[in-house]
Amino acid sequence: MRDVLFLSDLDHCLFQSKRVDPNGKHPMTVKVDGTPHCFASDAQATLFSMVAHRAFSIAVTARTPDQMRRAIGWKPEHKHQLALVNHGATLLYREDAGQDWSEISVWGEPYIDQARNAHQVLMADLNKLNAGLCNFVYLPAGSRLELTANKLAGDVPFYFSLQLKDAGIHGNEDAMARIRDSRAMRTIVESMGQRYVHHLNDTTMGFWPTYVGKKVAVKRLIEALKSGLDDENFEKARAQITDIALTLTAGDSHSDLPFMLEGDFMLTPTHSPIARGAEKTSARELDPFL
Repeated sequence: MRDVLFLSDLDHCLFQSKRVDPNGKHPMTVKVDGTPHCFASDAQATLFSMVAHRAFSIAVTARTPDQMRRAIGWKPEHKHQLALVNHGATLLYREDAGQDWSEISVWGEPYIDQARNAHQVLMADLNKLNAGLCNFVYLPAGSRLELTANKLAGDVPFYFSLQLKDAGIHGNEDAMARIRDSRAMRTIVESMGQRYVHHLNDTTMGFWPTYVGKKVAVKRLIEALKSGLDDENFEKARAQITDIALTLTAGDSHSDLPFMLEGDFMLTPTHSPIARGAEKTSARELDPFL
C-alpha cells in the first residue's frame, strides 16, 4: 500500500533525445523499429528511481497509446499501473511493467463523443493548415513541415500536430517558435477561432481541442482514485493507494503547470520553460524597478 501519488510528464522532464541532451545514458524510449530514441541523464534516472520506490506513479503525457508503449524506461515499482495519455483523453492500464498497456474505455467515452461531434470542423481546420504550409518560407535549410492527425478509438480524428523535420542542429524549439509566431501561422490560427490549445514542445506544435487538458484529466483522476471508477482494472490500481498523504507532480512546459498545481509539491528541471519563467518572475519581484 502506498500513500504518495506521483503524477509526472515524461518528455523533456524525465528523459529526452540525444539531440536535446547528448549526455543522456539510460534508454527510456524506442522508435517504431526498436532502436533507442530518448534517454535519461543520471540525475533524471536517480530522481525517478527514488520517487518510484515510494510512490504510486502515473504518467501524464501528450504521448499517444502507441508512443507510451515505446516508453520502455517508465517502470513504476508497483503492480496495477496507470498512465494518462493523449493529453488526458485516454487512460491506460497494465498489471506490471512486463505487460502491454490497454485502454480503460469508460474513461475515454466522453472524449470520443466530443471528437465525433467535432470531426468535420477539425478536418476542415487541418486542411486549412495544410494548405497554408507553402507560406512558411523561413524554414531551416533542408527541413520540412509534417502535419499529422491523431485519432481516438482507432478512427476518430482528435487533434493534429505540426512537426519540423530534417532540420539537423537547427531543429529545436526556438526554430519552431519562430514558425509559431510567424504572420502566416497567426493568420491560420485566428481563422480557427478558439477551438484549440496550441502546445509547443521541442519541434512539434500540437493543436489540442479545448475540451481536453491535463489539468481537467488530473482532477478527474484524483477524484476517481478517491471515489472509484466503473472499471475492474482501475479498481485494482486504486487499491494500491487508498489514502493519499502527498501528491507530487512533475513537468517542464507551460502546458504542464496547470496540472502540476493540483499537487502539494512540484518538480521541474532547472532548464525547463517553467523554471526559466519562474526565474524571470523572481527577478521582477526582487527589483520591480529594473
